[in-house]
Amino acid sequence: MRVDLTIGGCGEGGGDSFSINDDPALVADGWERRQLVDPNRAKEATELYESLGFEVFAKTLEDSDFGDDCKTCAVAGCQGFVIIYTRRTR
Repeated sequence: MRVDLTIGGCGEGGGDSFSINDDPALVADGWERRQLVDPNRAKEATELYESLGFEVFAKTLEDSDFGDDCKTCAVAGCQGFVIIYTRRTR
């Protein structure tokens, strides 16, 4: 799944969006991407999802997480952010 997010000045041709790709291995294992979060807020988000009964996996963004339109500016400006994945406790 591709998700387009709004951020000023990103995207092909300097548009207003960029894309982040789901991690296919995580999705195949039952994980669902929930949110993109600043690293300083990742612990808070993780604790919230755990309190709601979810297993949580937090992953720092890597080059491969961005869509092709974003390989330059999003990688430079957004790397370090955290993607939160959840799944129901098994």
